[in-house]
Amino acid sequence: MIRIYRWLAVVFFVIIAGCSNSNNSSESTPPPLSSEKAISQFSLNGVEGVIDETEKTIAVNLPNGSSLTALVANFTTSGVNVKVDSIEQVSGETDNDFTSIVVYTVTAADNSTQDYKVSVTTWGTDTLIDTYKGDNSKGPQVAVDASGNAVAVWSLNDGTQTTIWSNRYIAGSGWGTSTQIEVDDTGGIGNPQVAVDSIGNAVAVWAQGDGSYVNTDILSNRYTVGSGWGTPTLIETKDGLAYVPQVAVDDSGNAIAVWEQHIYGDTYSIWSNRYTVGTGWGTATLIETKTSTALGPQVDMNASGNAVAVWLQYDLDYNCVWSNRYTAGTGWGTAKMIDTNTGDSTSPQVAVDASGNAVVVWEKGYKICSNRFTVGKGWGTVATIDIKTGYAYDPQVGIDASGNAVAVWVQFEHGQVDKWDNIWSNRYTAGKGWGTAILIEKNNAGSAKAPQVSVNSSGNAVAIWRQSDGTQGNIWSNRFTFGKGWGTAIKIEAGTWGVADPQVAVDTSGNAVAVWSHYDFSSSSIWSNIYR
Repeated sequence: MIRIYRWLAVVFFVIIAGCSNSNNSSESTPPPLSSEKAISQFSLNGVEGVIDETEKTIAVNLPNGSSLTALVANFTTSGVNVKVDSIEQVSGETDNDFTSIVVYTVTAADNSTQDYKVSVTTWGTDTLIDTYKGDNSKGPQVAVDASGNAVAVWSLNDGTQTTIWSNRYIAGSGWGTSTQIEVDDTGGIGNPQVAVDSIGNAVAVWAQGDGSYVNTDILSNRYTVGSGWGTPTLIETKDGLAYVPQVAVDDSGNAIAVWEQHIYGDTYSIWSNRYTVGTGWGTATLIETKTSTALGPQVDMNASGNAVAVWLQYDLDYNCVWSNRYTAGTGWGTAKMIDTNTGDSTSPQVAVDASGNAVVVWEKGYKICSNRFTVGKGWGTVATIDIKTGYAYDPQVGIDASGNAVAVWVQFEHGQVDKWDNIWSNRYTAGKGWGTAILIEKNNAGSAKAPQVSVNSSGNAVAIWRQSDGTQGNIWSNRFTFGKGWGTAIKIEAGTWGVADPQVAVDTSGNAVAVWSHYDFSSSSIWSNIYR
């Protein structure tokens, strides 16, 4: 019996010792360090940012005119520290310059990191600029000078006739009172366009019937700073139908207009006229000589007065993109096809840099194509700049002084879950070529349409578009900062019912003026917002 007790005591001791060793082993192994590294709250000047945890972005929209150079952020994080450019951040204490995207790097206890891109915009409040509200104001266009002053034009129907109206924005003061800039009531009017020189003088063009229901003409009016709008002038005299004028202005105020002309008994062709400061408009000139139909011209001009026009020309079996170049002091050259004759093209757009180099984009077979003109070398080869399978269309392009370009377009991707159209972008870097296309808006409640983009001389860009939330449309925007990339898309108007015709222009400092038409169940009007 004693032997049995001794044996049980040994067994009990072994069990206790084992448990003790097990406990000691557990206590000697530390728990894993936390990998938490999120920013769950972020604000600037009391304005809460919108955090996209999927994309790791934070968007803050401060009041118009807010200084962005030394803002202090308040934030909450699950990490152990937060840094910007290796400088540790203290919530409510550390200031940063938010004039471009700021990257906050959060470090977890396990030393893993996560970057958050913070973009700050300063769009103001959407403002009615169509102070004479008609039954149907539509088709606004806007241009801006070097100081941020802008001129907008649009067509207005009061239920009886259509007229051309304008309003002017003065930086630091706001919009003025809308003004009618043509007074001929004999025929229908449409397609107003406007361009502005470096000091704010503007040239507007539009198409107008002569009352005969046979002829449509191209007219122009000029705004002079300190004097206002002048008297409309006829800038072409051909019998027939003239349509869809476009206009561009150099830094001295000289202008080039192009349009589509149908002379009875002949085909559709592309014509141009030039305005010279102190002299006025010259004589309209045919800038392409093919016998096939030419449609949809576009034109851009640099500060020195060199211009590039593009259009669609029916060539053999397809509509292809053609171009001609205007050299200051020399005139127009010879039209040339810059496309490949492998299918129908649509929607050519052109932008010209300070040296006279040009980038053209267009849609062919639901792909976005591009070609580049280099001074002294000519046109290059056609490149495809979108990467998705599906339908890409409605491209737009802008360019900076050094020849770097930003293109935007609408893209529907085959196989995507949400089935909506989205806005994509690609950037051309001078000396390198096009990069990789990226999505610049992630709002999948509805389709995004009608993108526009404007690029200033420093390479900063603002894109705007019409975005559906599934019930109504609103105007949204995103900003590209040179050297940083695209920020986060943000809604810039708060109207109800619907919007159309967004346009945007950016000045040399990166300030932007956006305009659009807003419609309700009974009428439409012209609205604007300002980014400063």
